[in-house]
Amino acid sequence: MYHYKANYYFYAIQNFFNSLFLPCSYGYRPGKGAVAAIRKTASLCRNPKNQYVLRLDIDDYFNHIDHDRLERRVRGISQDSELVRLIMLCVKMCHWPGGRKKRFSSI
Repeated sequence: MYHYKANYYFYAIQNFFNSLFLPCSYGYRPGKGAVAAIRKTASLCRNPKNQYVLRLDIDDYFNHIDHDRLERRVRGISQDSELVRLIMLCVKMCHWPGGRKKRFSSI
């Protein structure tokens, strides 16, 4: 039963947030990721119609997200306290020590 519930929440969270992301968002999304982002970036850079300078930072970005602000935004999207708790638990578990923002308080 635990695995069923875990899978249910995982897919519910994934589907819900995927509907909010822009198509140009590649991080931690099914069918996307760093390789797809690099391919898209290279394609855009080769297009002579694009006249913009682009700066990308895909290394260690997650450690620099303000987790308190993220939690407030998640709470603004979902009123389900268990869902918010699980999302923030995932954020906490994926946070690597060494980044500027550290948050190890209990959730």
